[in-house]
Amino acid sequence: MRRFEPGERPPQFVVFSFDGGGYKERWQLFLDTAKASQAAFTVFMTGTYFVPEASRTDYTPPGNPPGMADVAFSKSDEQLATLLTNLNRAVDEGHELGNHAVGHLCKGMSTEVGATWSADQWGHELDQFTAFFERARDRAPELIGEPLLADPNSVEGFRAPCLEYRKEALTPALRERGYRYDSSAIATGVEWPTIDEGLWEFPISTVYFDGDRTLTLDYNLWLQFNGGKDRPEDAPSMRARTTEVYDAVLDFVITGNRAPLVIANHFNNWSGNAFNPATADFMAAACPRADVQCVPFTTVVDWLELQTPGYLDAMRAEPTGYIDIPTT
Repeated sequence: MRRFEPGERPPQFVVFSFDGGGYKERWQLFLDTAKASQAAFTVFMTGTYFVPEASRTDYTPPGNPPGMADVAFSKSDEQLATLLTNLNRAVDEGHELGNHAVGHLCKGMSTEVGATWSADQWGHELDQFTAFFERARDRAPELIGEPLLADPNSVEGFRAPCLEYRKEALTPALRERGYRYDSSAIATGVEWPTIDEGLWEFPISTVYFDGDRTLTLDYNLWLQFNGGKDRPEDAPSMRARTTEVYDAVLDFVITGNRAPLVIANHFNNWSGNAFNPATADFMAAACPRADVQCVPFTTVVDWLELQTPGYLDAMRAEPTGYIDIPTT
């Protein structure tokens, strides 16, 4: 952590981010891989995982009936205890917890979604996330025999479910609550973060397949590779292909504009669990490199805020990291 001189090349940051955070097997995979790879990552937590099914109507989603959610609530105290245990290990080992809203309400499944919410509605959603996280924290000594290390009031980053939001509504709600960054936008390649009235924006990086822009995000790669079909027999080839894509974009940007590479993932089991092993493979290969730093978003924000505006403007003026990959 230091201020860089004009013309000095910055570190190559790689930010691994995960949406949801609800499956213990995925926590174990990435916690173990990160520990062995000198890596730290960010998990954007979904708020329903802190809420028992019996209490689901305590959640009042904007524009929807109480208890409406597109994802599951906590099914048992045992399940919640497992989550809290994993969160304690994550915080203890230097990983970051962010906010992925509560109900993961997306188009086609809900009456109103983030793309239509006002700033006040977003504020209500953000406040409910903090409140439910606080409730779970209060129960930690009972459930796991020790306090929860994570502080819900110190969460600094956000990613909108399904990347559905209006900037003019979401940004004021985040700023008012002291958030430092958002990672809900989509880049045109691999771009340097920008700051708008005190809120850093980290767009998710993209690559191009014969000109077709695709996020460095497991779900979008799945759509690119086989149209999102649930074909477990494709898992080995998609795992290899995903790792090849991540390797290619890292090699491209590290010799280019050196913008932070944002990798987005879910704790999922899509198409025979093709993507989590691929992301772990990439983490294990990339993060020990001397020219790479795999860190959470907040670490990059700290570094950005040490630099002069002129230095960052010069980096943003370099050509955007844009890599086109043949589809075959």
